[in-house]
Amino acid sequence: MNHITSHLLKLGLFLLLPLSTFAQELTDSYLPLSKAETARRFPLKYAGNFTRGELDPEEKPKPTLLPERVNIGVSGAQIMKHISEDDEELMIIGKDKGGKDWRVMLGGTTLNHGFRFYTADLDKNGIQDGVILAYTMGNGMAPTMHISTLTFDETGRPILFEIEGYFHAVNDGIFDVVDLDRDGLAEIIYLNHSDGYWVTNIYECSKARWTRVSGKHAERKFPLYTRFTNRPNRVAVTPKAGRNPESDDLSNATAKISGQLLSYKWADVNASEDIVLNIKTSAGKTIECSPASWYGSFAVVIDTPESRRIVQMSVNEKDFKAALDEVVNGKYAVALFGQRGKEQISPEMLWATEK
Repeated sequence: MNHITSHLLKLGLFLLLPLSTFAQELTDSYLPLSKAETARRFPLKYAGNFTRGELDPEEKPKPTLLPERVNIGVSGAQIMKHISEDDEELMIIGKDKGGKDWRVMLGGTTLNHGFRFYTADLDKNGIQDGVILAYTMGNGMAPTMHISTLTFDETGRPILFEIEGYFHAVNDGIFDVVDLDRDGLAEIIYLNHSDGYWVTNIYECSKARWTRVSGKHAERKFPLYTRFTNRPNRVAVTPKAGRNPESDDLSNATAKISGQLLSYKWADVNASEDIVLNIKTSAGKTIECSPASWYGSFAVVIDTPESRRIVQMSVNEKDFKAALDEVVNGKYAVALFGQRGKEQISPEMLWATEK
């Protein structure tokens, strides 16, 4: 059997596995971290499953039903379905330290397919954060799960972060949420395939925001690369000359661009078309940005003295357009975070602040 045939056979065997088993098999086969390292699980408290129907009795770890109110933020938060004339959305609402409202609106995929919910102080700032583990519903070798976190800044307002990967639940939390350097700050192991290699990155949470680690961290230097071979291969290597495996940078700690949203051009995001944002940068230059609609994780944050609202692209079109219109019409100051790929400017979050 030649190498190409055996490689495709292994790929086919992977695809026949249930999603959770597929994710575990993939990490067992290609993650270049030792069992001792991945055992450094960050402590998460399982709060329950959000589901539209009955709990799956075959799901492991065994699920329980999520209550409507969860212990996150400075005074707890309510998780609810928001029913509009066009669609249903998932809404998480609460109050900040000053008693002002905050609201997070997530799209129908999370609502329709359910999720596991955990609580933890991810950044060691004394405020309980929320962690959502939800299916992507992707096909083939696409990432199987999303991890979404709601962390809370010094005002008690939330910051949404979402990352897709081959994550899976284990008895003591989520396999991929760890503390490799044992400093009390949560990390997420992010595995993606690019140019014949599996790339392993680490994201670390600090001051309510996530940063992709570059360089020395614990016993390793990230990112790490392993070849996708016809048998399990956990040996980290340097990519060969001419190869350029890449990873998206989903960090939300430092803005890549700042300025003002002048206008936008809508697209059919349900058909994976990308909208276009016209930005006037703080340097006076006009540029175009195109958030990647395929992932559904791009979000608009509207931060005012009276409230903070986070609206994800995967909500219904009317609500997402309303958020963009408010940013344009209000001439809010904006900051763009994250970058998908290298072909165009493709942010993961637009943070708008009322001037």
